[in-house]
Amino acid sequence: MALGLEQRALAKATGIGWRTIQRLELNDETASLKSRRRLQIALEQAGVVFIPDDGVNGPGLRVRRDLLAAGSFLRF
Repeated sequence: MALGLEQRALAKATGIGWRTIQRLELNDETASLKSRRRLQIALEQAGVVFIPDDGVNGPGLRVRRDLLAAGSFLRF
């Protein structure tokens, strides 16, 4: 919700089923690599940058400040 993207809108934008979006949010390992990649591409197009594991720190993501929705829960 940090980008103001709801599950159903994200499902429509990616062509991935809504329940698959839910499974991906829960890190369900049964979701296909193809679905994961389609979601990643959509999020990257929305301004998310995925940061790979560097051997010291785990993977993560970054969102441009100007893209965060008002009232976003992302506060660090």
